[in-house]
Amino acid sequence: MIEMILQNSVVVILFTLGILVLIHELGHYLVGVFFKMGVVSFSIGFGPKLLSWYHRSTEFRLGLIPLGGYVQFAGATPHEQVPAAFVGKELYQRPVWQRSLMVLAGPIANLLLAGGVFAVIAFKGVPEPPAIIGVVEPGSRAAAAGIEVGDTILQMGERTINSWSDLVAAAQAYATEPITVDVSRGDEIYVLNLDGGEADGKLGVISGFLTSLVYVAPDSYMSQFGLPPAVRLHGIELSLSPLPATPHPISRWHEIMQYLARHLTTDLSVPQYLHLQYEAPSSTFLADLSSSAQEPSPSGTPQLTLATVSVALTPSQLQQAQQIQPSAPRAQALSQQIGMLSGELMVVGSALRLSQFVSADTVQEYMAKGQLQVGDYIQAVQGESVAHLYDWYEQMNAYNELKSIEVTVIRNGEPHSQLIEQIPRRYQTPEGPAIHYMFPYQVGEPLIAPPMVIRRASGVLASLSTGFQEAVGYSYEIMQSLIGMVVGAVPVKSLGGPILIAQVARESAAQGLITYLTMLALISLNLFLINLIPIPVLDGGQLVLLGIEGCRGRRLSRAFVEKYQAIGFVLILSLIILATYNDVSRYWLSMLEGLGLG
Repeated sequence: MIEMILQNSVVVILFTLGILVLIHELGHYLVGVFFKMGVVSFSIGFGPKLLSWYHRSTEFRLGLIPLGGYVQFAGATPHEQVPAAFVGKELYQRPVWQRSLMVLAGPIANLLLAGGVFAVIAFKGVPEPPAIIGVVEPGSRAAAAGIEVGDTILQMGERTINSWSDLVAAAQAYATEPITVDVSRGDEIYVLNLDGGEADGKLGVISGFLTSLVYVAPDSYMSQFGLPPAVRLHGIELSLSPLPATPHPISRWHEIMQYLARHLTTDLSVPQYLHLQYEAPSSTFLADLSSSAQEPSPSGTPQLTLATVSVALTPSQLQQAQQIQPSAPRAQALSQQIGMLSGELMVVGSALRLSQFVSADTVQEYMAKGQLQVGDYIQAVQGESVAHLYDWYEQMNAYNELKSIEVTVIRNGEPHSQLIEQIPRRYQTPEGPAIHYMFPYQVGEPLIAPPMVIRRASGVLASLSTGFQEAVGYSYEIMQSLIGMVVGAVPVKSLGGPILIAQVARESAAQGLITYLTMLALISLNLFLINLIPIPVLDGGQLVLLGIEGCRGRRLSRAFVEKYQAIGFVLILSLIILATYNDVSRYWLSMLEGLGLG
């Protein structure tokens, strides 16, 4: 059922607002009934009623405007006319501590909802990338420590690592400290020394793996044997025979390097032959690289045409490789020497990844300008050298505010510079609409993600413990943000209202159940804390009144309470106007686009 709810944006928004309001008001109601307080009405939503029914003299209502709710107790003050059914159950006759618990029950219900949701998530389990290294940035902290592609991180300092999020958290916790790192490599466990770095905790590692897409440099040794400029390798074999036998299957670039490192002999007295099994390029091969698309066969399996090339490695090549230690850099040096490079920086087609941001027609429009060609190999951006994937990512982030960027590529063995017009992408930020520019070409294939690991608590009690620990931890962070907003450290632009809640609910639902539930819990925690702010009309303001009454030992005057509530009404109205203004300024672009006017 929940999956059906998540598929419809309007239903998601109404369900989210409804459940948050219902739980909050139910807290007030249940504690009030427990202390035998008379409940006149229980309403979800404001305004004209869409539906209502009575149970034990209490009217249960569903209002037209789903932006809140209320529980009306009989006899909130001695001046009210109380219906006959509630005589003796007046709210004002209850002790201060009972009324305080009733008021507090609403926010506490939101806290319990969040803790319960986090407990469900912990029990169900969250899929996360494992702590397996897919790419290591040359010259990074990880590279200096000796961390290699394919390593599984087991321990960092005093922290046990079970997932990629653990790895990120540990890297930030030990950002500037030198620590030891335990890694699993093959059948061995290695203890490496990681030096301290910058405060951002950057290690220089990526989870996904480079594919076996290979760029063959023009006029290189490999090209002389007829290997096409761009291929996807499927098998590799290094042997003493000029005839290929059974290739070792590969699908990732690091597997090529690992195979060469293991099998490359430095005995110069015997000839060695490198046999490569590759996917023969077709007229659509390169265009399909950006989506890894294949024509399906009638049986439903990919239909591949594989070819094999055999390359005789020369004594001079082997001799140069022999001088490099250890074996992994030796394999990389040999690969570069013979002109076989990773395709991570090769232009392979249109940027299909942009289809979630802009229309396919827009992408094709920019591609039609013909500024770059499929098979070009990126060498520099804005005059800065690009040597590997990390360089490319950093350059794209550094220049995403420029309409055009100068890109230098290797084309037919020669450097070629071209001013590339980037695709503008309009998007929303807390400050309103903004524009970033995106590179219109796909560079390299999408990284291969390792199989996810399911992170779950062991049993119901552990899930509950984890859930409420998460709720308390997030509450502290939210409280810090609220305090920061008061003192000016956090911009008031970050304050949002129902439109923001609706937008966040819709976007999180589109990302799946776990993301939606996490969002629901976080909003519930926001309501828990905001309702405790000592502003009249809010629950926190009512608790202040009850506290004053308890200290004085007698009731507050009617005039004082009315003035206090009037101040509260003005403050709440101001906050509503500010939140609505922020919402509209934040999402006016999306609103216009939704109406077809953007």
